[in-house]
Amino acid sequence: MNAVYTPSEVADVFKLKESEVLDELESGKLTGFKIAGKWRILEKTVNQLLELPSKATASKNIDVSELIAGETFEYRYPADTERYENVLKGQATFDSRKFSIMLGITHKKTYERDRNHLMVFIDGYPSTDFVKSDGGTWVTLVPGSHNPKGNLRPGDSIPGGFAIFTLKPMTELFKEKGVPNAMVATFDNTDRSAMIQYALLKARYKKRI
Repeated sequence: MNAVYTPSEVADVFKLKESEVLDELESGKLTGFKIAGKWRILEKTVNQLLELPSKATASKNIDVSELIAGETFEYRYPADTERYENVLKGQATFDSRKFSIMLGITHKKTYERDRNHLMVFIDGYPSTDFVKSDGGTWVTLVPGSHNPKGNLRPGDSIPGGFAIFTLKPMTELFKEKGVPNAMVATFDNTDRSAMIQYALLKARYKKRI
């Protein structure tokens, strides 16, 4: 049988304030449940968090070279062709393996509006698509913890490695109809290195690299 923790006990384990743990529970970033109106967290959830690599560890495993400007290009998908502008290119090393990296921005209608999309290409293939949110941050869907082909939903346990990123419910960032009830990783407008790290982790998690 799994032991259960109170928010205060989890706060003690991770050297946080109880209010910070409660915020994580309410936002869906930390998995828990309510009984008699009080939050409780399973021991296995705490253990999974303790086993996750830290941000410093992840940064040591992934090294991104300085990015330089590249030329506008087109990529042909099965359904259509996308033109990518504001191109950046470089290299990244993940666990001693080198990858060529390109980033390009395109525009298309998403959730009832024309939005910017940024695609990270790994070794010439489209890997992770980021879309510009209403608030101006770049966001991308997080894969499911039990089904990498699905999406992480609020309240689900976070897959190993992805907890180092800032995760939010997609419905908080997009108010239009048709927005999935899923969690997204969010990135500042200029944080291209973190976006590349995320794309490599996601590709590894989905066993594409």
